[in-house]
Amino acid sequence: MDVIYHDTTELPSGKKNEVPDLRSPILARGKAMLPGVVVGAVCLAGRGDDAKPGSIIVSRNCLSLPHNFLKRASGLILEEDSPTVSHFIASLPHAIPVIVGASHATSLLSKVHTIRMDGISGVVYRVEPQTSTKTYEQAHTSSIKNAVSVYQWVESTRDLRRVKASSVDGIVLDGQALVRELEVEHISIMQKKSTYSAYIEKIVHKSASDVFPKPLIFVASPTSGISIFTTVADDAKAHIWDIELEALRRVQAAGMTNVEIAPPESELVRSSSIYNQWLVVNTPATAHTLAYSDDFSYKGAIISIDEIYLLIRGLTDFAHNGTLPSYDKTTEAFIQGVLRHAQDRSISTILLSKHIPLSEALLADAVTYQTKAVALPMTSRF
Repeated sequence: MDVIYHDTTELPSGKKNEVPDLRSPILARGKAMLPGVVVGAVCLAGRGDDAKPGSIIVSRNCLSLPHNFLKRASGLILEEDSPTVSHFIASLPHAIPVIVGASHATSLLSKVHTIRMDGISGVVYRVEPQTSTKTYEQAHTSSIKNAVSVYQWVESTRDLRRVKASSVDGIVLDGQALVRELEVEHISIMQKKSTYSAYIEKIVHKSASDVFPKPLIFVASPTSGISIFTTVADDAKAHIWDIELEALRRVQAAGMTNVEIAPPESELVRSSSIYNQWLVVNTPATAHTLAYSDDFSYKGAIISIDEIYLLIRGLTDFAHNGTLPSYDKTTEAFIQGVLRHAQDRSISTILLSKHIPLSEALLADAVTYQTKAVALPMTSRF
Protein backbone atom coordinates (compact mmCIF):
# COMPACT_ATOMS: atom_id res chain seq x y z
CA MET A 1 0.00 0.00 0.00
CA ASP A 2 1.51 3.33 -1.06
CA VAL A 3 1.23 6.44 1.05
CA ILE A 4 1.42 9.62 -1.00
CA TYR A 5 2.06 12.95 0.66
CA HIS A 6 0.27 15.93 -0.86
CA ASP A 7 1.49 19.42 0.01
CA THR A 8 0.98 22.70 -1.86
CA THR A 9 3.09 24.84 0.48
CA GLU A 10 5.35 27.30 -1.34
CA LEU A 11 8.98 27.46 -0.25
CA PRO A 12 10.92 30.78 -0.38
CA SER A 13 12.67 29.53 -3.51
CA GLY A 14 9.32 29.14 -5.24
CA LYS A 15 9.62 25.37 -5.32
CA LYS A 16 7.01 23.11 -3.83
CA ASN A 17 7.76 21.56 -0.46
CA GLU A 18 8.54 17.93 -1.19
CA VAL A 19 9.53 16.98 2.37
CA PRO A 20 6.68 16.38 4.81
CA ASP A 21 7.01 17.72 8.32
CA LEU A 22 7.31 14.47 10.26
CA ARG A 23 6.85 16.35 13.53
CA SER A 24 3.20 16.94 12.67
CA PRO A 25 0.97 15.22 15.27
CA ILE A 26 -1.70 14.08 12.83
CA LEU A 27 0.88 12.78 10.35
CA ALA A 28 2.69 10.95 13.13
CA ARG A 29 -0.65 9.49 14.18
CA GLY A 30 -1.35 8.46 10.60
CA LYS A 31 2.04 6.75 10.37
CA ALA A 32 1.33 4.88 13.59
CA MET A 33 -1.89 3.60 12.05
CA LEU A 34 0.00 2.26 9.04
CA PRO A 35 2.51 -0.26 10.41
CA GLY A 36 5.26 -1.11 7.98
CA VAL A 37 4.41 1.73 5.63
CA VAL A 38 6.63 4.80 5.44
CA VAL A 39 5.04 8.08 4.44
CA GLY A 40 6.74 8.95 1.19
CA ALA A 41 8.03 12.45 0.56
CA VAL A 42 6.12 12.75 -2.70
CA CYS A 43 4.65 16.06 -3.78
CA LEU A 44 1.70 15.44 -6.06
CA ALA A 45 1.23 19.12 -6.93
CA GLY A 46 -1.78 18.44 -9.12
CA ARG A 47 -0.49 15.35 -10.93
CA GLY A 48 -3.25 12.78 -10.56
CA ASP A 49 -1.23 10.01 -12.18
CA ASP A 50 1.01 9.88 -9.09
CA ALA A 51 -1.81 8.36 -7.06
CA LYS A 52 -1.76 4.62 -7.61
CA PRO A 53 -4.94 2.60 -7.00
CA GLY A 54 -5.24 1.83 -3.30
CA SER A 55 -2.99 4.68 -2.18
CA ILE A 56 -3.41 6.45 1.14
CA ILE A 57 -3.15 10.20 0.57
CA VAL A 58 -1.85 12.49 3.30
CA SER A 59 -2.89 16.06 2.58
CA ARG A 60 -2.46 19.46 4.21
CA ASN A 61 -4.76 21.18 1.75
CA CYS A 62 -7.80 19.05 0.98
CA LEU A 63 -9.45 21.63 -1.29
CA SER A 64 -6.52 21.40 -3.71
CA LEU A 65 -6.87 17.65 -4.16
CA PRO A 66 -8.01 16.86 -7.73
CA HIS A 67 -10.87 14.39 -8.08
CA ASN A 68 -8.74 11.92 -10.01
CA PHE A 69 -6.64 11.58 -6.84
CA LEU A 70 -9.71 10.66 -4.88
CA LYS A 71 -10.94 8.13 -7.44
CA ARG A 72 -7.69 6.19 -7.05
CA ALA A 73 -7.23 6.56 -3.31
CA SER A 74 -8.44 4.04 -0.76
CA GLY A 75 -8.19 6.54 2.08
CA LEU A 76 -7.25 10.06 3.15
CA ILE A 77 -5.35 11.49 6.09
CA LEU A 78 -6.21 15.19 6.29
CA GLU A 79 -3.44 16.96 8.16
CA GLU A 80 -5.48 20.06 8.82
CA ASP A 81 -8.24 21.34 11.02
CA SER A 82 -10.55 23.90 9.47
CA PRO A 83 -14.26 24.42 8.78
CA THR A 84 -13.68 23.45 5.16
CA VAL A 85 -12.86 19.87 6.13
CA SER A 86 -16.44 18.82 6.85
CA HIS A 87 -17.64 20.38 3.58
CA PHE A 88 -14.86 18.61 1.71
CA ILE A 89 -15.73 15.23 3.23
CA ALA A 90 -19.40 15.71 2.43
CA SER A 91 -18.53 16.38 -1.23
CA LEU A 92 -16.41 13.27 -1.76
CA PRO A 93 -17.40 11.41 -4.94
CA HIS A 94 -17.67 8.05 -3.17
CA ALA A 95 -17.56 6.55 0.31
CA ILE A 96 -13.89 6.83 1.25
CA PRO A 97 -12.44 6.49 4.75
CA VAL A 98 -10.93 9.70 6.09
CA ILE A 99 -8.69 10.37 9.08
CA VAL A 100 -8.92 13.99 10.21
CA GLY A 101 -7.30 16.25 12.79
CA ALA A 102 -8.26 15.36 16.35
CA SER A 103 -10.09 18.51 17.39
CA HIS A 104 -12.14 18.68 14.23
CA ALA A 105 -12.83 14.95 14.38
CA THR A 106 -14.46 15.45 17.76
CA SER A 107 -16.83 18.04 16.36
CA LEU A 108 -17.71 15.67 13.52
CA LEU A 109 -18.60 12.75 15.77
CA SER A 110 -22.34 13.32 15.65
CA LYS A 111 -22.29 13.38 11.84
CA VAL A 112 -19.95 10.55 10.96
CA HIS A 113 -19.61 6.84 11.20
CA THR A 114 -16.54 5.11 12.67
CA ILE A 115 -15.29 2.25 10.54
CA ARG A 116 -12.34 -0.05 10.04
CA MET A 117 -10.25 0.05 6.92
CA ASP A 118 -7.87 -2.68 5.72
CA GLY A 119 -4.36 -1.93 6.90
CA ILE A 120 -5.39 0.85 9.25
CA SER A 121 -6.17 0.65 12.94
CA GLY A 122 -7.23 4.09 13.97
CA VAL A 123 -10.03 6.57 14.19
CA VAL A 124 -11.40 6.60 10.68
CA TYR A 125 -14.39 8.69 9.71
CA ARG A 126 -16.83 8.39 6.84
CA VAL A 127 -19.78 10.68 6.36
CA GLU A 128 -23.19 9.10 6.89
CA PRO A 129 -25.71 11.94 6.27
CA GLN A 130 -28.65 9.95 7.62
CA THR A 131 -27.14 9.84 11.11
CA SER A 132 -27.45 13.60 11.52
CA THR A 133 -31.14 13.24 12.34
CA LYS A 134 -30.55 10.57 14.97
CA THR A 135 -30.09 11.26 18.64
CA TYR A 136 -26.56 11.56 19.95
CA GLU A 137 -26.90 8.26 21.79
CA GLN A 138 -27.89 6.39 18.64
CA ALA A 139 -25.05 7.91 16.64
CA HIS A 140 -22.67 7.13 19.49
CA THR A 141 -23.73 3.51 19.62
CA SER A 142 -23.52 3.05 15.84
CA SER A 143 -20.03 4.55 15.85
CA ILE A 144 -18.81 2.03 18.40
CA LYS A 145 -20.63 -0.84 16.71
CA ASN A 146 -18.68 -0.42 13.50
CA ALA A 147 -15.31 0.06 15.17
CA VAL A 148 -15.01 -2.63 17.84
CA SER A 149 -17.05 -5.49 19.25
CA VAL A 150 -19.90 -4.48 21.54
CA TYR A 151 -20.58 -6.48 24.70
CA GLN A 152 -23.64 -5.95 26.88
CA TRP A 153 -23.11 -5.04 30.54
CA VAL A 154 -25.69 -7.02 32.55
CA GLU A 155 -26.27 -6.33 36.24
CA SER A 156 -29.66 -7.93 36.91
CA THR A 157 -31.81 -10.82 35.80
CA ARG A 158 -34.11 -8.23 34.23
CA ASP A 159 -31.23 -6.94 32.11
CA LEU A 160 -30.33 -10.48 31.16
CA ARG A 161 -33.84 -11.16 29.89
CA ARG A 162 -33.63 -8.04 27.73
CA VAL A 163 -30.37 -8.96 26.04
CA LYS A 164 -30.82 -9.70 22.35
CA ALA A 165 -28.13 -12.13 21.30
CA SER A 166 -28.39 -10.95 17.70
CA SER A 167 -27.44 -7.39 18.63
CA VAL A 168 -24.37 -8.03 20.82
CA ASP A 169 -21.04 -9.78 20.42
CA GLY A 170 -20.98 -11.06 23.99
CA ILE A 171 -22.08 -10.21 27.51
CA VAL A 172 -20.38 -9.20 30.75
CA LEU A 173 -22.28 -10.41 33.81
CA ASP A 174 -21.95 -8.50 37.10
CA GLY A 175 -21.44 -10.80 40.08
CA GLN A 176 -21.72 -7.93 42.54
CA ALA A 177 -25.15 -6.97 41.24
CA LEU A 178 -26.35 -10.54 41.61
CA VAL A 179 -25.38 -10.39 45.25
CA ARG A 180 -27.40 -7.20 45.63
CA GLU A 181 -30.32 -8.82 43.88
CA LEU A 182 -30.37 -11.62 46.45
CA GLU A 183 -30.18 -9.03 49.21
CA VAL A 184 -27.35 -10.84 50.93
CA GLU A 185 -25.79 -7.62 52.21
CA HIS A 186 -27.96 -7.70 55.32
CA ILE A 187 -27.93 -11.39 56.21
CA SER A 188 -25.32 -14.03 56.92
CA ILE A 189 -23.53 -14.88 53.69
CA MET A 190 -22.85 -18.44 54.71
CA GLN A 191 -26.52 -19.12 55.42
CA LYS A 192 -27.15 -18.46 51.74
CA LYS A 193 -24.21 -20.44 50.41
CA SER A 194 -26.13 -23.27 48.73
CA THR A 195 -28.85 -20.98 47.39
CA TYR A 196 -26.42 -18.39 46.07
CA SER A 197 -24.10 -20.93 44.47
CA ALA A 198 -27.02 -22.60 42.70
CA TYR A 199 -28.32 -19.21 41.60
CA ILE A 200 -24.99 -18.19 40.09
CA GLU A 201 -24.70 -21.50 38.27
CA LYS A 202 -28.24 -21.21 36.91
CA ILE A 203 -27.82 -17.61 35.74
CA VAL A 204 -24.51 -18.35 34.03
CA HIS A 205 -25.92 -21.44 32.36
CA LYS A 206 -28.91 -19.46 31.08
CA SER A 207 -26.90 -16.54 29.77
CA ALA A 208 -24.27 -18.78 28.24
CA SER A 209 -26.86 -20.89 26.45
CA ASP A 210 -28.82 -17.85 25.27
CA VAL A 211 -25.84 -16.21 23.57
CA PHE A 212 -23.85 -19.33 22.76
CA PRO A 213 -21.35 -19.50 21.16
CA LYS A 214 -20.71 -15.82 21.95
CA PRO A 215 -18.46 -15.18 24.95
CA LEU A 216 -19.74 -14.48 28.44
CA ILE A 217 -17.41 -12.86 30.95
CA PHE A 218 -18.41 -13.14 34.59
CA VAL A 219 -17.07 -10.26 36.72
CA ALA A 220 -16.68 -11.92 40.10
CA SER A 221 -17.16 -10.01 43.32
CA PRO A 222 -15.58 -8.32 45.00
CA THR A 223 -13.38 -6.36 42.65
CA SER A 224 -10.30 -4.82 44.22
CA GLY A 225 -10.36 -1.14 45.01
CA ILE A 226 -13.74 0.57 45.31
CA SER A 227 -16.35 -1.95 46.44
CA ILE A 228 -20.11 -1.69 46.53
CA PHE A 229 -20.19 -3.96 49.57
CA THR A 230 -20.33 -1.12 52.06
CA THR A 231 -22.38 -3.11 54.58
CA VAL A 232 -20.59 -6.43 54.28
CA ALA A 233 -17.52 -7.33 56.31
CA ASP A 234 -14.27 -8.17 54.52
CA ASP A 235 -14.44 -11.84 55.52
CA ALA A 236 -17.92 -12.08 54.01
CA LYS A 237 -16.53 -10.81 50.70
CA ALA A 238 -14.13 -13.74 50.62
CA HIS A 239 -17.03 -16.13 51.18
CA ILE A 240 -18.96 -14.54 48.30
CA TRP A 241 -15.96 -14.92 46.00
CA ASP A 242 -15.49 -18.54 47.10
CA ILE A 243 -19.14 -19.31 46.32
CA GLU A 244 -18.88 -17.77 42.85
CA LEU A 245 -15.67 -19.65 42.17
CA GLU A 246 -17.32 -22.91 43.15
CA ALA A 247 -20.30 -22.28 40.86
CA LEU A 248 -18.14 -21.24 37.92
CA ARG A 249 -15.96 -24.32 38.27
CA ARG A 250 -19.08 -26.45 37.85
CA VAL A 251 -20.16 -24.39 34.85
CA GLN A 252 -16.82 -24.84 33.12
CA ALA A 253 -16.67 -28.51 34.09
CA ALA A 254 -19.93 -28.88 32.16
CA GLY A 255 -18.03 -27.93 29.02
CA MET A 256 -19.26 -24.34 28.62
CA THR A 257 -15.94 -23.08 27.34
CA ASN A 258 -17.31 -19.72 26.22
CA VAL A 259 -17.64 -18.65 29.87
CA GLU A 260 -14.71 -16.59 31.12
CA ILE A 261 -14.11 -14.94 34.47
CA ALA A 262 -12.79 -11.59 35.63
CA PRO A 263 -11.84 -12.18 39.27
CA PRO A 264 -10.38 -9.80 41.83
CA GLU A 265 -6.60 -9.62 42.11
CA SER A 266 -5.86 -12.00 44.98
CA GLU A 267 -3.88 -15.04 46.05
CA LEU A 268 -7.09 -17.02 45.72
CA VAL A 269 -7.12 -16.26 42.01
CA ARG A 270 -3.55 -17.40 41.49
CA SER A 271 -4.25 -20.72 43.18
CA SER A 272 -7.53 -21.39 41.36
CA SER A 273 -7.87 -23.82 38.49
CA ILE A 274 -10.15 -21.64 36.36
CA TYR A 275 -8.63 -20.62 33.06
CA ASN A 276 -9.36 -17.77 30.68
CA GLN A 277 -9.22 -15.22 33.48
CA TRP A 278 -9.42 -11.49 32.80
CA LEU A 279 -7.81 -8.94 35.10
CA VAL A 280 -10.16 -6.16 36.23
CA VAL A 281 -8.22 -2.89 36.06
CA ASN A 282 -9.85 -0.38 38.38
CA THR A 283 -7.02 0.94 40.55
CA PRO A 284 -3.42 2.15 40.08
CA ALA A 285 -2.29 -1.19 41.55
CA THR A 286 -4.11 -3.29 38.96
CA ALA A 287 -3.00 -0.90 36.21
CA HIS A 288 0.60 -1.43 37.39
CA THR A 289 0.08 -5.20 37.16
CA LEU A 290 -1.01 -4.82 33.54
CA ALA A 291 1.83 -2.47 32.61
CA TYR A 292 4.80 -4.02 34.38
CA SER A 293 4.09 -7.55 35.65
CA ASP A 294 6.72 -9.98 34.39
CA ASP A 295 4.36 -12.94 34.63
CA PHE A 296 1.10 -11.51 33.31
CA SER A 297 -0.88 -14.70 32.75
CA TYR A 298 -4.37 -13.30 32.27
CA LYS A 299 -6.21 -13.62 28.98
CA GLY A 300 -6.64 -9.85 28.96
CA ALA A 301 -7.72 -6.84 30.99
CA ILE A 302 -11.16 -5.35 31.60
CA ILE A 303 -10.78 -1.63 32.28
CA SER A 304 -13.58 -0.46 34.57
CA ILE A 305 -14.03 3.17 33.55
CA ASP A 306 -16.62 4.02 36.18
CA GLU A 307 -14.52 2.79 39.09
CA ILE A 308 -11.43 4.59 37.83
CA TYR A 309 -13.48 7.77 37.51
CA LEU A 310 -14.80 7.46 41.05
CA LEU A 311 -11.35 6.73 42.42
CA ILE A 312 -9.72 9.69 40.68
CA ARG A 313 -12.50 12.04 41.70
CA GLY A 314 -12.42 10.77 45.28
CA LEU A 315 -16.09 9.79 45.16
CA THR A 316 -17.85 6.75 46.57
CA ASP A 317 -20.81 6.70 44.19
CA PHE A 318 -22.48 8.61 41.38
CA ALA A 319 -24.88 11.38 42.28
CA HIS A 320 -28.51 10.32 42.65
CA ASN A 321 -30.00 13.49 41.21
CA GLY A 322 -30.76 11.93 37.85
CA THR A 323 -27.67 13.30 36.12
CA LEU A 324 -24.54 11.32 35.38
CA PRO A 325 -21.07 12.87 35.35
CA SER A 326 -18.97 13.28 32.26
CA TYR A 327 -15.40 12.04 32.27
CA ASP A 328 -12.62 14.45 33.08
CA LYS A 329 -9.25 14.71 31.37
CA THR A 330 -7.44 12.98 34.23
CA THR A 331 -9.62 9.90 33.91
CA GLU A 332 -9.19 9.83 30.15
CA ALA A 333 -5.41 10.23 30.43
CA PHE A 334 -5.20 7.39 32.97
CA ILE A 335 -7.22 5.04 30.79
CA GLN A 336 -5.31 6.06 27.67
CA GLY A 337 -2.07 5.18 29.47
CA VAL A 338 -3.43 1.77 30.41
CA LEU A 339 -4.53 1.12 26.82
CA ARG A 340 -1.14 2.18 25.49
CA HIS A 341 0.71 -0.16 27.86
CA ALA A 342 -1.66 -2.99 26.94
CA GLN A 343 -1.09 -2.48 23.22
CA ASP A 344 2.69 -2.34 23.72
CA ARG A 345 2.54 -5.67 25.56
CA SER A 346 -0.01 -7.25 23.19
CA ILE A 347 -2.60 -7.59 25.96
CA SER A 348 -6.25 -7.71 24.90
CA THR A 349 -8.45 -5.08 26.54
CA ILE A 350 -12.17 -4.50 27.05
CA LEU A 351 -13.42 -1.06 28.05
CA LEU A 352 -16.24 -1.49 30.56
CA SER A 353 -18.74 1.32 31.06
CA LYS A 354 -21.23 0.33 33.75
CA HIS A 355 -23.47 3.37 33.92
CA ILE A 356 -22.53 5.99 31.34
CA PRO A 357 -21.48 5.76 27.67
CA LEU A 358 -17.92 6.32 26.54
CA SER A 359 -16.80 9.87 25.91
CA GLU A 360 -15.70 10.84 22.39
CA ALA A 361 -12.05 10.72 23.46
CA LEU A 362 -12.36 7.24 24.97
CA LEU A 363 -14.23 6.03 21.90
CA ALA A 364 -11.34 7.26 19.77
CA ASP A 365 -8.84 5.58 22.09
CA ALA A 366 -10.77 2.31 21.93
CA VAL A 367 -10.25 2.20 18.18
CA THR A 368 -6.73 3.65 18.11
CA TYR A 369 -5.42 1.13 20.65
CA GLN A 370 -7.26 -1.78 19.04
CA THR A 371 -9.51 -2.57 22.00
CA LYS A 372 -11.09 -6.01 21.69
CA ALA A 373 -14.52 -4.76 22.76
CA VAL A 374 -16.46 -2.19 24.72
CA ALA A 375 -19.00 -3.36 27.28
CA LEU A 376 -21.90 -0.93 27.54
CA PRO A 377 -24.93 -0.55 29.80
CA MET A 378 -28.42 -1.27 28.51
CA THR A 379 -29.34 1.17 25.72
CA SER A 380 -32.21 2.62 27.75
CA ARG A 381 -29.71 4.04 30.22
CA PHE A 382 -27.99 6.30 27.69
